[in-house]
Amino acid sequence: MNSAESDRSQVGVVGSGPAGLAAAFRLRQAGLQVRVFEASDRVGGKMRTSVRDGFVIDEGASVLPSAYTSLLGVINDAGLTGELTPGATSFGIAGDRGVQAMDTAHLLRSAAGFRLVSARSSIKMTKVVWDLLRMRTHLASGQASDAAPLDTESAGDYARRRLNPELMEYVVDPAVRALVGKSADEVSSIEFFYALRMFIGTRFLAFRQGMATYPDRLAGLFDVELQARVVQVEQLGDEVQVIWQGARGVEHVERLAGCVVAVPGTAVAPMVPGLDAKRAEFLRQLSYTKMVNLSVGLSRPPTVPIAYIYVTRAVHPGLDGLLQEHVKLSGRAPAGKGLLGLYTMSDWAEELFNYDDEDIIDKALEAADRILPGTSSTVEFATVHRWDPMVVHRAPGHYRKLAAFNQRCQSLDTLVQLAGDYIYASNLNGATAAGEQAARRILSALAGRL
Repeated sequence: MNSAESDRSQVGVVGSGPAGLAAAFRLRQAGLQVRVFEASDRVGGKMRTSVRDGFVIDEGASVLPSAYTSLLGVINDAGLTGELTPGATSFGIAGDRGVQAMDTAHLLRSAAGFRLVSARSSIKMTKVVWDLLRMRTHLASGQASDAAPLDTESAGDYARRRLNPELMEYVVDPAVRALVGKSADEVSSIEFFYALRMFIGTRFLAFRQGMATYPDRLAGLFDVELQARVVQVEQLGDEVQVIWQGARGVEHVERLAGCVVAVPGTAVAPMVPGLDAKRAEFLRQLSYTKMVNLSVGLSRPPTVPIAYIYVTRAVHPGLDGLLQEHVKLSGRAPAGKGLLGLYTMSDWAEELFNYDDEDIIDKALEAADRILPGTSSTVEFATVHRWDPMVVHRAPGHYRKLAAFNQRCQSLDTLVQLAGDYIYASNLNGATAAGEQAARRILSALAGRL
């Protein structure tokens, strides 16, 4: 073990996913020196991009709505706005009568011609709009605990109480499946309304060279230690001790001015011994989904010109969505070719996770053929990506527990702050907002000390 090295001019950030990157950027923007510890061999978490034979492949996160205001704020302040370009706004729902196309930029107008449901159901959809407007003050911040007063039922129970079975099948359940990889009966109704906020009236943007543009560019602003597995983060008086192991297993001890811990919630309690028992128990009980997704290069594109396709349970119970990357953004595939992203439900991912890639590819392409017939006959390559953890599974009642957890964080934490998508909405934007909040709290705690 190396002896403790003290640098009171630096702050640490554990994790370089969107929460850690946002925290590091805001701390650096405030004039602090930032040291980032990342356990893997690259930065970015799920924001990964690879290039193959002219195909630009986002291996994990691939959607950037204009509703992601926290993430777009960091992008703007970091001078990366010029790397963005508008993407397609078309999406569709795959039902037993084909794929119904809609446009997120004109969602209400599109809904008027929604042929997968009856005219009576279309009228009932106005209740959803009314409920979303009524809830907007609770949902506006994106901080999940703000929505706690609304967390009284599952999304499925909401649909049955307020809407009808048809809207449950073709609207509520597909939206929830696409957002969190779980059925409407398994998650809080808040997840459905977060999904609506992300899509109503929104535009979609994309990095020209893929999602990895964001972490790769930001990482150049900090001192980043890759393959650094942090063992412990503990506040000791007016400084923070970070113990970490490098790629060769050598243990290092550093003393820093403060530290943001931006790792999955289930990894926090073992790493931060200063947590009180109530918060440690909440974090241990967090449940995350899994996901297996595929990137599929096609010798020719499908004939359906829709970027984002949600999948109803009747069409395939295990596939929650398809993304036609070549429709989303020109240049993602070579001219005359196509690039698909296929995304699984968490339960199916659980089943597939340890299968050989070849078996996963066969099963996923069989599912894709149900929505875009003939897909499997045009495949040039297919790559499998496994994600565990993926997003937080928030069953009914979770948001109320989260409100108490966040309140304790605000009152108890000073030089060690927590960040992650378990604090805000469980997506890139929520993780970014949580990282920014942690940075603000660190800066407040350090005011006058540096």
